[in-house]
Amino acid sequence: MGIRVKWRDLERETLAPPGVKLSYLLAKENIDFPFPCGGEGLCGRCRVRFLKGPPPPTPAERRLLTPREIEEGVRLACQAVITRSTELELLGGGTVLPRDFLLDLTSLVPCLQPPREGSRAAALDLGTTTLALSLLDLGEGTRLNTRLVTNPQRAWGEDVVSRMKAALEGKERELAQVVWDLLLPHLEGASYLVVAGNAVMETILAGLPLDTLARYPFQAPFAGGQWREEPFPHYVMPLVGRFLGGDTAALLLVLDLLGAGRPALALDLGTNAEVLLLTKEGVKAASAPAGPAFEGVGISSGMGLSPGAVVQVEMKGDGLVLHTLDGGPPRGFCGSGLLSLTALLLREGVVDSTGRIKDEGELSPFWRERRVEEGLVLEGGITFTQGDLRKIQLAKGAVTSAWRTLLREYGPVDGPSVVYLAGAFGSSLSLVDLVTLGLVPREVREAVHLGNTSLVGAEAVALSRDCLERAEELVSEVEVVDLAMVEGYQDIYIESLSFPL
Repeated sequence: MGIRVKWRDLERETLAPPGVKLSYLLAKENIDFPFPCGGEGLCGRCRVRFLKGPPPPTPAERRLLTPREIEEGVRLACQAVITRSTELELLGGGTVLPRDFLLDLTSLVPCLQPPREGSRAAALDLGTTTLALSLLDLGEGTRLNTRLVTNPQRAWGEDVVSRMKAALEGKERELAQVVWDLLLPHLEGASYLVVAGNAVMETILAGLPLDTLARYPFQAPFAGGQWREEPFPHYVMPLVGRFLGGDTAALLLVLDLLGAGRPALALDLGTNAEVLLLTKEGVKAASAPAGPAFEGVGISSGMGLSPGAVVQVEMKGDGLVLHTLDGGPPRGFCGSGLLSLTALLLREGVVDSTGRIKDEGELSPFWRERRVEEGLVLEGGITFTQGDLRKIQLAKGAVTSAWRTLLREYGPVDGPSVVYLAGAFGSSLSLVDLVTLGLVPREVREAVHLGNTSLVGAEAVALSRDCLERAEELVSEVEVVDLAMVEGYQDIYIESLSFPL
């Protein structure tokens, strides 16, 4: 027999089995709720209030919440376990769209001849952390609305590896169904959907087993580039390679529609980063397993694209300025804010080339006041620890080693002068910060911000049969490079962990 959970302000109730973790229940109920540190009990920001029957506080909650909050029934969704009927108030913020998130479709898509009949269609960026869904007017070639929600598959883990593990344990149908349960109510009025995501996410949504993709020699069970009719008519963007999915195909299409110059680099900085080298001879592509740090997951004060997310950090006069996504008070760092802060700390001499936060005696008075045993405490009590920096360093090393390998093996003599940046937080990254971190070559003189190309590429295909056919053609021309098989790659990766001071 289930226990009753009432959600204040949502006008709904849930029957849940006793002993279920609240974070799991939120995901199963398709309730968009932020878990900034990936549900690891590190940040204390997934706050909820039990209006009756609060569970005993866990050690993590005693560490992260004040005694008064605990007394008032505040708990962390990633820690709380539901054992009896209760009523809950959700205290976390919703997801918001960053500025310059999406390119203008009317100037990008040359010919409106939809691949199927209908007056409306939808496009989906099937991200590991976030789902971005847009509804399109096929007659006008415009967006009617766009929404961002947390991927409900987070109940099985925040990263691709966790999802693969769950799928291999027999959870394939549940992983797919929880996404469709979230999507279907929002697809009303649309004739079809175009989906772009990484290889694992697309395979899971298709309901196919991941055995061959999870084990050597790592073969994808399908190539994408196909229409599927159930549970809703949808086209799955073609995979570029076994670890380069439909999101990479979407990026290739957007670059092609924009007439991107060559030679150039294109980077999509996410959980699984994509690195493309565009030359006159063709396109070389590699996958860089960066992990979720670029999206603020697993970081002490990390968060997603929610109100209060710091997107940029700068020194002005004698003070530190934290620019947030919505202009409100800072609550934590999203991916771009983490990279901006790290670059600033390098320039300020707070961090050395090995990624070590210097001791108090090595710092200026300004930074000495903010130095604590774990790392740094900034405005509003926001922390940045040595452990956070190491996670950023590992993610950075994966991306840097990928483009360094591609340039060494196939690049032009002078190197690329332009880098195209894709991804939800790309529009907030400055070229100065990218060069400081070593995320792009020193020769780069221009950074072109493209926003969410995974969604825009899917939108272009939904609007134009020509774009669909062009995307499939572009994919067939790409040479995928397996970095692990390139001689000397491990040495390049180790060297890439250091910052270029």
